[in-house]
Amino acid sequence: MQPPSPSIGHSSLGTGHSAARAAVVPVIGAAPGTVVELVPGKKYLPLPASAAPVVALCELVPAGGGTFRPVARICPQWFPATAEVIKQLGLGVSKSSLRRLIAAGFVRGQQSTPATYQFDYLSFREHAERCQDPEFWEQVAPGQRHTNRQRYLAILEHR
Repeated sequence: MQPPSPSIGHSSLGTGHSAARAAVVPVIGAAPGTVVELVPGKKYLPLPASAAPVVALCELVPAGGGTFRPVARICPQWFPATAEVIKQLGLGVSKSSLRRLIAAGFVRGQQSTPATYQFDYLSFREHAERCQDPEFWEQVAPGQRHTNRQRYLAILEHR
């Protein structure tokens, strides 16, 4: 029997019943070709560890003698859009500017409660990379009628 393809699909592996079929979902880090049943009835096909995003946040931990060592921390993709988190991540924007970037569609985000916003850190990094182009704010994105600057300023006018 051949291992299932890494794309999401269906498989009857390990069930013993031809009629019983379980979804095959990629799992990062397990041995290639191994199917893992993490939830009853759902088979997971591992992806190589290289499929994980290459983002890590480091905390500088005192190592003694006035020196510090970086310790990698697990980096969630979604963060609360609070002033404290924005400062800790060193984003270089204010809380209100980040909310405007979300509202204008430059950064993926969501308002989970009336007072709580979350943003996608990887989306913010992608936006920061796009902004390295000196013409970014004067460009018209595909599917848009206005320049990026006009889209951002329109959010200011509606508030």
